Amino acid sequence: MSAISKKELFVLLESSLKELQLGKVVAIAVPDHTRPNITGAILPKIVELFSKDGVHEIRVCVGTGLHRAPTHSEMNDLIPAEVRNHAAVNIMVHDAMDDSKLAFLGYTSFKTPVWIMRNYYEAETKIALSLVEAHQFAGFSGGAKAVAVGLGGEKTISGNHSKLVQPNARMGVIQNNPVREEIDEIGTMVGIDLLINVVLNADGYPSKIFCGAHPTSHREACEFLKTLSGVEVEELYDVVIASPGGHPRDTDLYQAQKALPVAEAFCKPSGTIILVAECTTGYGEHEYVKLLKEADSPESLMENFDFSHFKVGPHKAYLLARTLSRYEVRMVSALPSDELESLFFIPRDNLEKAVEDLPHDARVMVISNTSQVIPVKLQEKVGGEQR
Repeated sequence: MSAISKKELFVLLESSLKELQLGKVVAIAVPDHTRPNITGAILPKIVELFSKDGVHEIRVCVGTGLHRAPTHSEMNDLIPAEVRNHAAVNIMVHDAMDDSKLAFLGYTSFKTPVWIMRNYYEAETKIALSLVEAHQFAGFSGGAKAVAVGLGGEKTISGNHSKLVQPNARMGVIQNNPVREEIDEIGTMVGIDLLINVVLNADGYPSKIFCGAHPTSHREACEFLKTLSGVEVEELYDVVIASPGGHPRDTDLYQAQKALPVAEAFCKPSGTIILVAECTTGYGEHEYVKLLKEADSPESLMENFDFSHFKVGPHKAYLLARTLSRYEVRMVSALPSDELESLFFIPRDNLEKAVEDLPHDARVMVISNTSQVIPVKLQEKVGGEQR
């Protein structure tokens, strides 16, 4: 699918923003450096339009969630110079651990405390810009997740993500998914005025943008993405070779492992998954790696996982252990072989070596960009909704 043109983008944003009751202070939640950059194409147009409408301050709120803050170089790549240097723009990087910078909104119906970046919540007009793609347990990324998680406090994020073991907390599932339902509830509590939901094409450029109310426009983006990227699971394979899709999706193991649920959907039980991900910056989260290294096996990690004191970061260790307990997972990356072995992977220097000892009659599936694939099991298609 071709990328949306600059003219089409401007017209779409202009028509959507005109419908807003703009205050003097506008806040825009944007993804951080761990996501494909969608701000470069969109933020300058938004700032240009708001400048004409007399907005006094435009708060660009970088949604780091529990990731580290972007470096100076990463910030320059993330936010275009014309936005960084604009007199009305104030760039703010979220800190989920600093309670003094958070506003407490109450509790969700799931009893999760809601803490949100104060500078975003107190703005008169609130916008969320996000990328919509399949998510390992929230169904889909994007929508209110840019605020509930991207700008949420640690207690909020951890409380929400603790539901990842629930049966419907699965990729491509929205209905009765407690993770997504709570995210949307938090979005309503915050009072998001406009969602800008971006769907990328296979080349990583915005191909479709859904602007509108929360959560309706996010649902429209998800339905479009399912028609675009939904792949029916017609058979299971002995071997699945999968890549998360290159930088920044494979910048570290914490991000790259998101490719595994897609690979699992097409792999036979106890089959072989080959994860191809460079991981140039390492592992991505200290507690996550620590938990894996301290475990005797993937099974023991799962058995001893402390859900009563759930924290985001270690949750990825649980998800990874769940995959490693079900499949043989080989990995081709820049990570040291001995360290990968301590994390229960089977390291290989290159793809040729990763496949050389496989049975000659093995049926193999290759998924070069798992972010562009949503597995759809035929028996789970009920009324157009994956259940």
